[in-house]
Amino acid sequence: MKNLLICMSFFLIVTNCSESRLVEKGTRKTVYGHVSPGFEAVRDEFEKNFTHRKEIGAACAVYYQNEKVVDIWGGYRDKKKKVKWEENTVVSGWSSSKGVGAVCLAKLHSTGLLDYDAGISEYWPEFSKHNKGNITIRQLLSQQAGLCLFNPEDAGRYSIEQLKNHDTLSRILENIIPLWEPGTRYGYHGGSEGLLMMELVRRIDPSHRTIGKFFQEEIAIPLKINYYLGLPESIPDDRVAFMHVSSPVSALFHLKENPPGIRKAIFNPKSIFMKSMTEIKGIDLNDRKYLSFEDPDGNGTGEARALAAIYNDLVNGGENLNIKKETIEQFEAPPSYPPGGKTDCVMGIPMPTVLGFMKSETGGAHFTSSHRGYGFIGANGAIGCADPDYELAFAYMSNHMGYHMSKHEDIVLYTTWRCIDSIRAAKGRGAR
Repeated sequence: MKNLLICMSFFLIVTNCSESRLVEKGTRKTVYGHVSPGFEAVRDEFEKNFTHRKEIGAACAVYYQNEKVVDIWGGYRDKKKKVKWEENTVVSGWSSSKGVGAVCLAKLHSTGLLDYDAGISEYWPEFSKHNKGNITIRQLLSQQAGLCLFNPEDAGRYSIEQLKNHDTLSRILENIIPLWEPGTRYGYHGGSEGLLMMELVRRIDPSHRTIGKFFQEEIAIPLKINYYLGLPESIPDDRVAFMHVSSPVSALFHLKENPPGIRKAIFNPKSIFMKSMTEIKGIDLNDRKYLSFEDPDGNGTGEARALAAIYNDLVNGGENLNIKKETIEQFEAPPSYPPGGKTDCVMGIPMPTVLGFMKSETGGAHFTSSHRGYGFIGANGAIGCADPDYELAFAYMSNHMGYHMSKHEDIVLYTTWRCIDSIRAAKGRGAR
C-alpha cells in the first residue's frame, strides 16, 4: 500500500477502429476477452501494457451508454508468473475499494437511514470522545476530519485477526484524537476511513450487518457481480491473483516519477501517511487472513468487470441499486475545500474527495473529463470511476504494486475517451 496515490500522466493515443473482434486464445497469447466495435484501440493499448510496459497481470472493463463494450484480461496471476490470468480471476483493488465503501454509505443515504451532514456520534455516541462529537460524516468522507492515525497506544499493537473483533475495533476508533481541527484542512485518511465506514454501516443498518455482508446483499447480488469487501473462504486460492510487490530498492530508480509531495509522504517513515500504513501489525498482502478483513480502505477484491458494473449503475441513475438521483448528484458536485486550502496535508498534492469519492476539480487530471466525474484509485494501478459526461464507467485492476507512478491504467483510460470521441464524431455529436 506504499504508493496509494497515483498522479496520472495522460498520453494522446488515437487509433482508427474497425470491426469487433473476440480475442481468442489461438490468435493472441497475451490478452483475452471482448471489445465492441469502436473500442479496439483500448485492447491494443492494454496489450502494450504487457508487451512494452512490464505489466504482470491485469483486467479492464468499460461500460459506455449502459453497455459493456470492453471486457479484457491478460498476463499472469500466480507468484511464479506461469499461470495465466483467467476470466474469473479476482484481485485486490487496494484503495479503489474506498469508492465501493462509499457506495455502501450512499445506499444508506438513499434509504433515509444516513444523513451526510449528521455527526458521526449521532449514530455512534461513544465516538464523541476526545472532542469528536461535532465531526460529521461529510467531513470524514471528504478527508477533513483529521482522523488519520490511531492513538500511539494502539498503533502497531493489533493484528488483523484482533481487529475483526468489533469491540476491539470500536474502542480503537473511539480513542482516535483528530490531528487538526475538523473542517479546517484536509488530508488523506488512508488507513482509517474504511475502518470508520465499517463501523458506521454496522451501526446504522437496521439489521446490523457487517459491511461485507451489507455489500453482498445490497450491491453485489442485485448487480450479479463477483466482488467482495473481505474475501470469503468460498473463493478458492486458484482464482485469487498473487500480488507482486516491488522491492523498495527499485524506488531509488524512480524517484523523479513521483511529485515532491508524494515522495515526502511515502519515503519518510515518520510521515502521517507511512504511519497510517503501519498501524496494523503482521500484514501479509497475500495472506487469506488479511484478504478476508472487510475493510474498504484496501480490501475490496474482485473482477474488474464487477467494479465497472457498480459505477455503471450510478452513471445510469442507480436504478438497480435503488440509489436516488439526489444522492448521485452530490457525487457529481465540485469539491468544497476547507480554509486550509487545496493541498492535501498528508500527501502534499491536491486530491479532493466528495462523499468518499476522489474528484478532479478541473477535469484535466486523474480519471475525469469534468468535475462531475468521481471514483477512486489504488496503489497497484487499480481504478474504478464514473464519468457522466462521457456516459462511461471504467475499471482497471492489476497484481503489481510498485513505488512509482503507474501509467498503465492512465493510457488505457485515455484511449477509451478517444474512442468515444471518435464514435461521437462519426455520429455527428462531436467530441468533448
